[in-house]
Formats: sequence, structure tokens, C-alpha cells
Amino acid sequence: MAETTKETMNTGKQAMDSGKSLYQDARSHFPARQINDQVVDSYKTIRKTAESAMTASEGFIKDHPVYTILGATALGYVVGMLGRRSRQ
Repeated sequence: MAETTKETMNTGKQAMDSGKSLYQDARSHFPARQINDQVVDSYKTIRKTAESAMTASEGFIKDHPVYTILGATALGYVVGMLGRRSRQ
């Protein structure tokens, strides 16, 4: 049983060393600053897209309030029917 524990510990140490090596390789290929810049750029793009979608939605709601109310009512009806159907 002691041999099995030693083998397990050695395997764990090898896996840890391998993981450290892979991590260092990845860091050398992708510097933290580059990754950070990519994340910031992606965030800014997503934020601009969300803001433009919000503006477009607000414009549509102001221009077509009747369609908006009818659409919301239809959506509520469908969701209610699906919820009712799943309970039966």
C-alpha cells in the first residue's frame, strides 16, 4: 500500500510539473498585457453593441408603442401557455 501511495504522489508531482511547464509555455506565447488588451477591446466592443441595441430598442418602442404592447402581450400569452402545458 505504501508503494501505491508513493506512485500516486509521483504521478501527482509529474502532473503538477507538466502543468507548470504548459502554463509557462502559454505565458511566453501570450503575454499578460496582450491578453488584457484583447479583453478590454472585447469589452468595449460588446458595450458599444449593447448600447446601440438599447438605443434602437428605445427608438422602436417610442415610434411604435401599439406594436410593442401587442408583442409583449403575445409573448406573455405564449410563455403562459408553455408554462401551463409543462405542468400537465
